[in-house]
Amino acid sequence: MLLAHISDIHLGRRQYGLDARAKDYEEAFLNAVDELVKLRDEKGLEAVLVTGDVFDGARPTPSMYMTAIRGFTALRSAGLSVFAIRGNHDASPINPTENPLRVLGNTGVLRFLDDEYVDLGDVRVIGLGCRPGEKSHELGNMIRSMMDGRRRAIVMLHQYVRGTPYKYSMPDLDYFTVGDDLPEEPYYALGHIHEHALRHPRLRGAYAGSLEIWDASEFETHELIGGELRLRKPQDEKGFLLLDVGSDVVMSKVRLEPRRRMIRLIVGINGDEPNRVRENIVNALGKIGISNAYVIVELRGVMHDGYKLRDYGLRDLRDRFDALKVDIDMDLRRRSNVNTGGVQYYGINEIIRNILINNMKGAGEGASGLINSVLEALSLVEQGEVEKAINVIRRSIGLNSGGDPH
Repeated sequence: MLLAHISDIHLGRRQYGLDARAKDYEEAFLNAVDELVKLRDEKGLEAVLVTGDVFDGARPTPSMYMTAIRGFTALRSAGLSVFAIRGNHDASPINPTENPLRVLGNTGVLRFLDDEYVDLGDVRVIGLGCRPGEKSHELGNMIRSMMDGRRRAIVMLHQYVRGTPYKYSMPDLDYFTVGDDLPEEPYYALGHIHEHALRHPRLRGAYAGSLEIWDASEFETHELIGGELRLRKPQDEKGFLLLDVGSDVVMSKVRLEPRRRMIRLIVGINGDEPNRVRENIVNALGKIGISNAYVIVELRGVMHDGYKLRDYGLRDLRDRFDALKVDIDMDLRRRSNVNTGGVQYYGINEIIRNILINNMKGAGEGASGLINSVLEALSLVEQGEVEKAINVIRRSIGLNSGGDPH
């Protein structure tokens, strides 16, 4: 029996406050649907397992519902059965009653499994809803009670299983952590961690990962040091998994083409003047090619003594290229000309930045961009450009067009 494992679709996610990114997430899902239908025709795919976070929030808009219904209806029309469990974004694990997946289940486009199982011939699919880690002791007993020795068991979970070597942390990771003392017999189709095809070191199973780029550590990453540009890593792969279930479960990856390039340029600065830095960055971005891409330019290192942090703001870069958006993230320090016992004294902007960083640890993606927007706004206020400062803050939280920043 051939099954597909898909996860963490996050319909409605306006990453970096951008409507275009919400559209990317939607198109990634519909592209995956097209590939699943092809696999039905070409390889006899029978069912699709969706391991949570279909939506980015527990109260989807009508348009998000329509996208989900469109995709799952296409799968059903192709003869594919769809089984889904709730993730932490789909509903509160404390009060999961208000659940948009239950609504989708009632329409008939999928079957919602909430601590229950379904038999597909010789395969038993056990679907367990996301729950706080403090209740993880329930999972082992629930799985054992639902297992049938005559059937191969596949367990759908939306949790972090302790011991999985993730690349980057997810919000509330500890809250949704379960122990790795789960039964060893089943195969675990996992959701919640967004890296594609990430395996647990002991249990048999893997995370399908998100369909779209989630974190800057997944970006296509370049380094610019001393005017020399080099590629550190390509953009991470995204897609879903195929499970060929026989006497054992054989997992394989299905890679999906990215909807958009997500680019990270790390710029090392060692006392370089802002104009030289700007020239090097412009040349580098031209070589990389950033048309329609989302770009983060990260400035790291030591400023020239004769300049201030705001001189490295590079605000003009945002309008110079035909990228979707260019964000600037600065982590620059000033050389100390006075021996102060290892303590360096910075300007007021650096002090404010350090306070913000220390108080926004764990705030998730976008925090560094917001910090730099605050600093940019402060610089504009110093110059009497209050209206421009307000617009900078509005853009940083997604209110440039009156939209909801979340």
